[in-house]
Amino acid sequence: MGEPILIVSGTIQNKHNENTWIAMYAVGYDETGEEVGGTLDYSSIFGQILVNLENEETGGFIIHMNYAYNIYSIRIYANTYSYPPP
Repeated sequence: MGEPILIVSGTIQNKHNENTWIAMYAVGYDETGEEVGGTLDYSSIFGQILVNLENEETGGFIIHMNYAYNIYSIRIYANTYSYPPP
């Protein structure tokens, strides 16, 4: 029906004392460390998702990535904010 994608899901816990918004994105790398895949989602910023969790709260996330046959590893990046990024 379309292009194949990768779905990365997991659980995250907010350890920040004040910030409740977490922006996340994923990058896929090949065996040599070259970037070959990235996040397809859009949540106020293209290529990122937003999760809202209070301090010590745990919640799930789902990131959709473009498929690359040579993805060897995936690294997930996250930053916290006191309000949703624009």
